[in-house]
Amino acid sequence: MQRYFQLFITNILIFSSTAFAGRADRAFDALEEYNYFKAKHLFEKSIKRNTITAAYGLATIYSRNDNPFYQLDFAKKYISVSVNQIDTLDGKQLNRLEKRKITYQDIYQLEQSVNAKKFQWALDQNTIRDYNFYITNYPEAIQYDAVISLRNELAFEQAKKIGTPEAYFMFLERYPEAAQKLEAKANYELSLFESITALDSLGSYITFLNQYPNSPFANKAQNIIYEKITTNGSLESYIDFVNRFGENKNSNKAWRNIYKLYTKDFSAEKIAEFRLDFPKYPFMDELMVDFELAGKQFYPVIRDNKYGYIDEHGNEMLGFNYDWAGNFKEGGAIVEQNDFLGIINKQGSFLIPAIYDELESFSNGIAIVGLSGKYGLINKLNQLITPLIYDEIEAFADGLALVELNGKSGFINRSGEIIIPIQFSSAGSFSNGFAYAEMNNKKGIINSKGEVVIDFEHDWVENFNENGVARARKSNKFGVYANNGSLIVDFAYANIGEFSNGYALIADSLHYTFITTEGKPLTDFIFEFKLEALSFSKFDQNGFAPVITKGKVGIIDTSGEKVVPAIFEAIGKYKATSLTAIKKKGDWGYMNAETRLTIPYKFQFAGEFINEQAIVQTEVGFGLISSEGKLILKDDYTSINRLEGVGYLLEKSEEVQLVDWSLSPILDKNYRSIESVNDEMLQLKTINSVEIYNLSLKQIVWK
Repeated sequence: MQRYFQLFITNILIFSSTAFAGRADRAFDALEEYNYFKAKHLFEKSIKRNTITAAYGLATIYSRNDNPFYQLDFAKKYISVSVNQIDTLDGKQLNRLEKRKITYQDIYQLEQSVNAKKFQWALDQNTIRDYNFYITNYPEAIQYDAVISLRNELAFEQAKKIGTPEAYFMFLERYPEAAQKLEAKANYELSLFESITALDSLGSYITFLNQYPNSPFANKAQNIIYEKITTNGSLESYIDFVNRFGENKNSNKAWRNIYKLYTKDFSAEKIAEFRLDFPKYPFMDELMVDFELAGKQFYPVIRDNKYGYIDEHGNEMLGFNYDWAGNFKEGGAIVEQNDFLGIINKQGSFLIPAIYDELESFSNGIAIVGLSGKYGLINKLNQLITPLIYDEIEAFADGLALVELNGKSGFINRSGEIIIPIQFSSAGSFSNGFAYAEMNNKKGIINSKGEVVIDFEHDWVENFNENGVARARKSNKFGVYANNGSLIVDFAYANIGEFSNGYALIADSLHYTFITTEGKPLTDFIFEFKLEALSFSKFDQNGFAPVITKGKVGIIDTSGEKVVPAIFEAIGKYKATSLTAIKKKGDWGYMNAETRLTIPYKFQFAGEFINEQAIVQTEVGFGLISSEGKLILKDDYTSINRLEGVGYLLEKSEEVQLVDWSLSPILDKNYRSIESVNDEMLQLKTINSVEIYNLSLKQIVWK
C-alpha cells in the first residue's frame, strides 16, 4: 500500500510540474532578463507545485548580490529544498527536469556557491558567533571543517589574550576536540600556577601544592619551596626544610646537605654524633661506610700515569682513575680528571664535581675555586658563596680574604660580603689583625675594619708581626711603628733587619746594633755593617746572635755581652752546651762552650751537632763525624740529609739509601729518590717503579 501511495504522489508531482510548466518557464525567462521582482513572484507562486525548480530559482535570486533580494541564508534555505527533493527523483524525472535546463550538477554547484559565499562572509566577520552560525547552518559545506578550525583558533587566541585559568578552562570545555587543546591545557596549568603563586611567597607555593598536588608544576613548586627555605645554605635551614616538608622531592638532597654541613671534616666522631642527632637520616648504610672509612688513612699513589689511593697497609682503596690526586683534608681530596679539578670523598664520590681550572682544599668549610681566569668561593655543597668574578682570591686570614678585581684590591668575609672596599692598588693578607695596603703609589697599614692605622705615605711597609711592630721605609730611610700607630723608631736608619725572637738589626751607613720591640737599642752602634748581616745576624730562640766586628764574626747574648769573641770568618748555630761549627782560613772546625778548638779546621762544610753526630763535607764528599771528630760514616757520599724522625738519606752515584740514626739500613735496597708522603709513609722511586714504605709497620706496603 505504501509503495502505491508513493507512486501516486510522484505522478501528481510530475503532472503538476507539467501543468505549471508555463509559470516556471516565465519565471526563468524573467530571471534571464534580470527582472528579479517578476521572477521572484512567479517562483513563489509555483513553489508548492514545482518545488525543485522554484526553490532553485529563488535560491538563485537570493544568492546574487545584484538585486535587492540578496540574502545568502534564504538562498541556503531554498537550495537545500532543491537538494533534498532532487535526491528523491528517479532517472526519468531527472530527464524531465533537465528539459528546463536544470541539472543535478546545477543544483549542487549553486549550493556550493552559496556555501562558499557564506564562508567568505564568515571570514569577513571573523567572530566566534558568526563561525558558530555557519557551523550550525551549513553542516554539509566543504568549508565546514575549515570554519571549525578557524572558530577554534580565534577562540584560543581570545583565551590567550585573557590569559586566565578560567578562560582556558572554558575553551577546553567548549571545544574539547580543538587542535589547540594540548596547548590550551598547558596554558591552563601554567596560568593556574602563576595566578596562585603571583605573590611569590612561600605560603602561595604551599597553597598551590595543597590544592593541585598532581599539577605538572608541582615539581617546580616543590623546588621553589626548597630554594626559598634553604636560600642561605645554612645547616639550620636544611633541618627546618626536612622537618616541615619531608614529602618534598628535594628532601633527600636536603638530608645529604645536612650530613655534609654537620659532619664538617667527616671525622668518625662527627659522623657518630650525626647518627645520634639524626636517627631518621635515610642513607644510614652510606653513613656507616663513611664511618668505617673515616678511621682509615688514604694515600695518593701513581701507577701507569694514573693516580689512586691506598691505605696504610697498601690496600687499594680507590681505583687509578685520576690524572692527579692530593691528600685528604676535611673529608675530601682534590683530584684532576680531564684537565679539570674536583673534590672526592673516601667513597670516591665527587663532593665537588671536576669542573674547575683551579681549586684549593676546604678550610673551615670554604674553598677557593677558579675557572677561565676568574675566582670565587664555594661551600661543601658546591654552592657559590662568591661568584666567579675576581681576578685573584688569597687564603682567608683573620676571617678575611684578599681579593683583586680590575687592578684593585679589597677584602671579603666568609659569607662573600665585601668588608673592606675594593679600592687599593695592592694589599697583603691580614695577619695579627692588620694588613698592608697601597693607594696612590704609597703604602700604609689598615686594621680588619678597614681603618687606617699607618697613613699611606710610605715607599714600603711590612705588616705588624706577632710582637705588634712593623718596619717601614720612607725617603730611603727605615723606621718602626707599633700597632697603635705610634712611631717607635724614627725614619733615620739606612737598614733595619727583620725582627727575630724579639730583636731586629738596625744600621746606619757603617755600623749596626739591635733594637727591642719597644724600639730600645741593645748596645751602641758598635758592630760593622755589611749587607750579609741582614740575613745571618739574628737572635735565635736561645738568645744568641752572630755579630761582625772588624770583619770577623762573634756571638753576643741579649744583654749585649760577648759570648764568643769576633775572631772567626763564620759561625754555625751557637750552642752553649755543645760543639759549635766555626770557620777560619776557609775551613770549618768545631769549638766547645769555652771557645776552644775541639775539632780541627779541615772541613769544607760543617753542620750542626744533633745527637752527638754532625754532617760534614771534605774534599772527597759528605760524611758523618762524632763529637770526638772521628768519621763514623765514610766521607764518600754526594749528599747527606736528615729525614726528621727517621734517619739519614745517603746519596751516592744517583742512588739514595735510608739508614737510621745508628746508621743501620732501614730499606733492603737503594732508590733513585726517597721522599716523605707524611709522618707515616715514604715514597720510594726507582727508574721504573714507585713503592710506598710504612714507617710504623716497617715494610713496603705497595708497589
